Amino acid sequence: MDALFLLTGLFGIFLLVSAVISARNLAAMKKFINLNSHKSMDTKRLKLVLQDYLSAFFKGVYEKGSGFKSKGIIILIISIIAFYVANAVFLNFNKLLVLVVAVIFGAYLARTFYLKAVIKDYENTFPEALVLINGAISSGNNISQALKDAEMQIHGVLKQEFSTISKGLNVGDDPARIFEASYKRLPFKSYYFFLTSLLVSLQSGARLKEILGRLSMANQRAKAIEKKKNAMTSEARMSSKITAAIPFIFLFLMKFISPENFDFVMHNDEGRYILYYFLGSEFLGVLIILFLMRKI
Repeated sequence: MDALFLLTGLFGIFLLVSAVISARNLAAMKKFINLNSHKSMDTKRLKLVLQDYLSAFFKGVYEKGSGFKSKGIIILIISIIAFYVANAVFLNFNKLLVLVVAVIFGAYLARTFYLKAVIKDYENTFPEALVLINGAISSGNNISQALKDAEMQIHGVLKQEFSTISKGLNVGDDPARIFEASYKRLPFKSYYFFLTSLLVSLQSGARLKEILGRLSMANQRAKAIEKKKNAMTSEARMSSKITAAIPFIFLFLMKFISPENFDFVMHNDEGRYILYYFLGSEFLGVLIILFLMRKI
């Protein structure tokens, strides 16, 4: 039981760090578009923030407007089954707590796969979208019409976003709030600069053609640097993953090779200190690796 509480606590810390990173990215956008409220964080506002984070975390399983996602549901079911089987064979912990951890882990995996698909689609479509919008702006169209023209020629997540933005601008909604909502759905750096460029152009009449041209060139250079970085760090990243997995593999094999030692580590009060050291050192090691690679 104590071990499961420790696992839940470590995973909770990981989720907290993820939430803080997401909040910092969103705060950067809010700061630019002057949406920071000077009012204190009341209960209602805090509730809305928690709802936004929970909806974002479970986005791979359920999304408001589109309903449940079949792939996310399958991942969630597999996670629950795997955790229950592992608990029955190895751990024998409280089933309710195992269910909670399994749901959180399954939702995290579903969200990860969902974000990977979104990122891949976004990276393949965004350069083309910049060219189309820049061409429409050069032809004398306004921003709303340029987004509409680009929407007709692209597909995927950007097609949906451009449709939502152009509709909001046409009905007279606040551009700052439209862009903030869009950035929540696609929190990418290049998309952030794209939205801020549109906002500056709407507010001050800046020359959008030159800005989008430079953004397109910067995006191409960034993609080339990203590919080079991934190639140079692939061996180190794979080595760190293998090193982190080795203790868990040995713990799994210990169940069959030496059941007495496994029971001592998992169920004995004195042996639990070994388990706590094992989990703590793994968690600390992952944090150190993430810290060292934070700027790579």
